[in-house]
Amino acid sequence: MPLTPTQTSLCNKLTSDYAGLIGPVKMAKDGIIGQRSALMGKLGGMGYSPPTVLADKLGMFKNAVGMSIPDPGDLNSLKSMLTQCDYFKKFGPTAALIGLTEGALNKISSLVDNFETGTPEFGAAKIASMLNQALSSMMPGGSGLTDILKSAGQLLDCLSSVCVAGDPTYFGGIEYIDNDLNSLTTSMGLVGDPSLPDFGKMDFKSIYSAVGMTETQIAVIDDVTKVVDEQKMRAQKAVSDSITAVKGQIGGLF
Repeated sequence: MPLTPTQTSLCNKLTSDYAGLIGPVKMAKDGIIGQRSALMGKLGGMGYSPPTVLADKLGMFKNAVGMSIPDPGDLNSLKSMLTQCDYFKKFGPTAALIGLTEGALNKISSLVDNFETGTPEFGAAKIASMLNQALSSMMPGGSGLTDILKSAGQLLDCLSSVCVAGDPTYFGGIEYIDNDLNSLTTSMGLVGDPSLPDFGKMDFKSIYSAVGMTETQIAVIDDVTKVVDEQKMRAQKAVSDSITAVKGQIGGLF
């Protein structure tokens, strides 16, 4: 059935929207490829720590992060800083907290570097976590590239199911977008099958396979990466909860 004028206009919009939508992914492409190569280089031939040593270091890492992020229940310390430090006097209590996430993430990065000494798993996990952060809008500072790729996939689905069915001239645009998406996901080492839940995320399985890791080694790196990711999320939540707590106390404690 031929497209209506309204459908044609919307199909034209889909075609023209693609370049702007996928632009941030293309801008980040070289950085993702570089980090992926760095991770493969780090993992290739890497030595692994005794399980008890690594477990101790992970516990120490979590404790160190806890000492570097704000405590939403300790508003008195914030009030003290605001009243004693001239620098903070020009900020309100909420404004003083905004931006702490970046500082917390920098501290976590520094801590990971410190813990890498003697436990190289931290170094590999740092790069893997950076890849997760770049791809996910859920991670602090994440650019959401996976979400963009999923949106591009939805755009392609609409062109395929609606537009080309009513007007075969759209096939050329569909072919270009399909090839472009496949090229991007392949070159960046991402999961490229849109039907999979991990579409657009880093294909760590292919990395692990390429460097010949055992199942035990894979589990270790996945676990340490998960801890680093979780501590980033913990920092983000601590800042967010602190801001909420401050807003609830303005006019009272402050």
